Amino acid sequence: MGTATWEVRRVLEGLGYRTFSKAVPTAYHEVGKPRVTITFAQWLRQPRDMETAYILDVGHHWVVVKGRWFCDTFVKGVPVRASKAPHRRKRVKEVWQVVRR
Repeated sequence: MGTATWEVRRVLEGLGYRTFSKAVPTAYHEVGKPRVTITFAQWLRQPRDMETAYILDVGHHWVVVKGRWFCDTFVKGVPVRASKAPHRRKRVKEVWQVVRR
């Protein structure tokens, strides 16, 4: 319970994967107000490589997205359509692209 980014990256490296940090886009904001990151639903609408797996920190919860598929512990590890995924209104904190070495 409660994993840090470095722990997730270290496990993936041990399994033969490399991770690359991706910039998290920010939503439109008014002058004088802090920028906010986009929601998971907004991130899903962004252009991305559909053949690549991504790990996202969505409101302090790790989720995996590949193409149009989504997986996390709330769906008990069974991939579901990203359009039906829980957490769609949570803010995206981090995005990591995952590739096999």
